[in-house]
Amino acid sequence: ATDQGSLWEEEIGFTVRAPEILLAGFTVDDSAGGNGNGTLEPGETVLVTVTLENQGSYGLDGVGGVLTCGHPQVHILADAGARASLAPGEAGPLEPPFELFVEAECPLHLLLAELLVSGANGYEQRLELPLRIGEYFEDVETGAGDWDHYAVSDGFGDAWHISQWRNHSPAGVQSWRCGTPGDSVYAAFLDAALISPPIEIGPGALLRFWSWIDAETALTWPDSAYDGGLVEISIDGGPFEQISPVGGYPYTIKLRSEPDQGPFPHGTPVFGGRADWRQHSFELGSRWGSAVFRFRFGSDERDAGAGAFEGWYIDDVEVIGLGAPSGAQEVELTPASAILRQNAPNPFSAHTRIAFALPARQQVTLRIFDTQGRLVRTLLQRACEPGQQAVVWDGRCDRGHLAASGVYCYRLEVGEAEGEGGAPHAGGTRVRRCILLR
Repeated sequence: ATDQGSLWEEEIGFTVRAPEILLAGFTVDDSAGGNGNGTLEPGETVLVTVTLENQGSYGLDGVGGVLTCGHPQVHILADAGARASLAPGEAGPLEPPFELFVEAECPLHLLLAELLVSGANGYEQRLELPLRIGEYFEDVETGAGDWDHYAVSDGFGDAWHISQWRNHSPAGVQSWRCGTPGDSVYAAFLDAALISPPIEIGPGALLRFWSWIDAETALTWPDSAYDGGLVEISIDGGPFEQISPVGGYPYTIKLRSEPDQGPFPHGTPVFGGRADWRQHSFELGSRWGSAVFRFRFGSDERDAGAGAFEGWYIDDVEVIGLGAPSGAQEVELTPASAILRQNAPNPFSAHTRIAFALPARQQVTLRIFDTQGRLVRTLLQRACEPGQQAVVWDGRCDRGHLAASGVYCYRLEVGEAEGEGGAPHAGGTRVRRCILLR
């Protein structure tokens, strides 16, 4: 404003109250159109109940949701749900549930459906709904299949085989066993590896299996074992690394005083002792790609006075949280316009995957910003091909320093491109939020 030639400047603040609708969760009900295990599988018709949450500062009336999916083998039979309102901080389901049918030939993979949420005063928000089609399951009842086994270290043996001595599967008769066939004693100097086939996993995947074990412990040292089993993982052909179950391994390896030692270093966490059938769960975190699991059992020189030990049994192995299908061609979906997906995992502590999809070859810039709008990291700045794309943020800034815990925005900037028949594909900017927790 001016007054007789003078200039007056003043900051004016505005408080904006608005709803912010996020996906709070969803459930899959296949009790009527499937096998009732709560997993979307090929050949099933399921009901999907979606729960939304208003994390904004203002209520939203007339909440509606429309579910869409571009996969040619997934059909949405009922695509709309609604609720009267969502107050700030309130969460609630859309009703009625969405209904989906998956063709029997559909491969196992992570299906990314889109939910368009609408409400009063022109509110619109697009949310991604990650639906996992199927899961990997092996009950050993049809034989070895694509599984394999061998001795890991020179000078050590392999004793894995399919056994009918013990079994966990309901109405089943077989399991994998590391021990002497037809005998109750496993051999000395084992470094035996049971290898799964490659299984495509996505972020947040979970490995579960049932185990029965009888292995020699070090009685003088509580929670120590001379022999035991552990689980390792290899991603995309990389080296195997040990992974830990939820709750941790119950024992650590104790080396004897004599020179003849087992294959595991002193202090290695293992399953050991004697334990009846129990299920173990392994959370695989942000890992994704082609995963191979290795169930490894090791033994040292047998103490003649220690007694007989039966070994380790593995049964009913399942992997929940599949990525692209293993052994099958993934259907590559090309969207009509650029899509920026929600990062996974979120929140994250070490690495997170940011995925997007393009309708054509376009120039792309993907950057991380803090809540003050300051640039933290440039993840991508180049032309990308059409279809699904993904990059990883390791939680560091451009200078390589660890970013602090907090909320960050990742912004995808897409240039225009020429489509079929000369029709242009629009560019533009898309923004989502992620949470880094140290």
